[in-house]
Amino acid sequence: MKVVVSAQRDRMDSLVDPCFGRAPWFLIVDTETGDWEAHDNADNASARGRAGVRAGDAVTSYGAEAVITVNIGPH
Repeated sequence: MKVVVSAQRDRMDSLVDPCFGRAPWFLIVDTETGDWEAHDNADNASARGRAGVRAGDAVTSYGAEAVITVNIGPH
């Protein structure tokens, strides 16, 4: 399973970022193989609106099946 983590940095030892849509990075972790990759979320993080919706579209395109974060906004 691929899991997305909203992260403060592009490293596996990063802290979870509390805001899903405006997190600077997304870490995509394959729970079966342990492989992972970091995706820059700067475009969504600096968006004037709909950051969460756009971030959701992005992580879906990465193949994520679950999300680890602190807060997902109202939209």
